This record gives sequence, structure tokens and C-alpha cells, in this order.
Amino acid sequence: MKLIREGKTKKVFFDPKKKKFFLQFKNDITAFNMKKHEIMAEKGEVNCEITTILFGKLKEKRIPMAFKRRAGKDLIEVSDVRMIPIEVVVRNIAYGSILKRYNFKEGFKFSEPLVEFFYKDDARDDPPISPRIAELLKVCRREDFEKMEKLAIAINDVLKTAFRAAGITLVDFKIEFGFNEKGRIVLSDEIDPDSCRLWDKKGEMLDKERFRKGMGNVMESYKEILRRLKRL
Repeated sequence: MKLIREGKTKKVFFDPKKKKFFLQFKNDITAFNMKKHEIMAEKGEVNCEITTILFGKLKEKRIPMAFKRRAGKDLIEVSDVRMIPIEVVVRNIAYGSILKRYNFKEGFKFSEPLVEFFYKDDARDDPPISPRIAELLKVCRREDFEKMEKLAIAINDVLKTAFRAAGITLVDFKIEFGFNEKGRIVLSDEIDPDSCRLWDKKGEMLDKERFRKGMGNVMESYKEILRRLKRL
């Protein structure tokens, strides 16, 4: 297969014979725009399986997505998409960077999910982006923002239900969208403990925050999430 693109934690391949695209999960784990970086055995395989389970839940609710199927231990088949360079963050509980920007108390529960948009630009630390600025930068249209927000809220509803059944609280998560061959906005990339903040009933962190804070037991926590989701 031909390597099309490589990011911090994933690779995108194209199989010219089958004319199919694949996303591979790497064992890399990073934080603070690559200022912190390690390799963790089995991480790619565990995140691939978690993503597959969660995308299956979303597919049942007819959420449009690039995901097609799991194609290997650390590989999923995806449709060809033109990625929108915007990170969409959905928050159910105030934690992390939002506490630096606004006067929310840590742990404050939003009555409705809060959706934020950030322009993907590491050199500028992924600044917030508005529909008007996105239009000026020719990133996407104003109506695309509305579609992404609507989809993000629908995705949040599905994920909250799944994690709640597994005894886990979904604090917030980050997703990305792209345009498929028909020009339709679809969920792209992945959903796993790298991109979600997940707490158990005792408030213990089970996600990548453990790596950011140097708390240890990162892979043990990722595997615990997987164990709980597999029981659903």
C-alpha cells in the first residue's frame, strides 16, 4: 500500500489495486504539540478496537462517517475524504483549556453540550475559529459549521449513552469532519482515549490526560476502557 499521509498518531494508506483507503493507528502517544512523545506497545491495536466499537454505535444511529470496517489489528478501512482543517470539541463538563479562557469552575456540568471550533494550525496553537473567519480562509462555508455542530451534538448523545452504560463519564471529546466524494460532511479520523476525556465513577482519569500529567498506567487505563466497552 502507498503511504498518503502520516500524522502524530496515525498513517493513511491507499491500496491502488483495490482502490481502497486505510487508516493505521500508531503506538505513538503525544501531548503539547509533540513536546511530549512516547511509544507505547499495543496502543495502536487498543485504540483501533475502541474506535471500531464506538463507530459501530454511531453507525447504528445513522451518523454519516468515513469509517467502513476494521481491516486489521491496528487498521480500519475508510472512504476517501477531503478533511476540513477544523477540530470540533464537545464539552459536557468544564475541564482543561476552557478553564484558562473562561471563568468556569473545574467540574462544572453544562446543561447542554458546549461545542467549540479550532483551526488546525500547530504553529498558532490551534486558535478558535468562527464561521466568518472560516469563509475568509476558504476553509468551509457558514452552513458547514451548522452541519458540523448538529452532527457533533448527535455524536455526543450516542457516546454519552455508550460510556454511561460502561460506567464511564464522557467529559469532552475532539472530532474532525471531512467532505466525502459526494460533498457530504462525514465524521472522519477516530474516537478513542487519545481524543476523549473519560472518568470512571470515582472520578479517576482513564484517558490521555494520564500521559499529559505523568500519572502512569496509561495503557492499563486504555485497556480498562476497552474491556468495559466490549461488555456492552
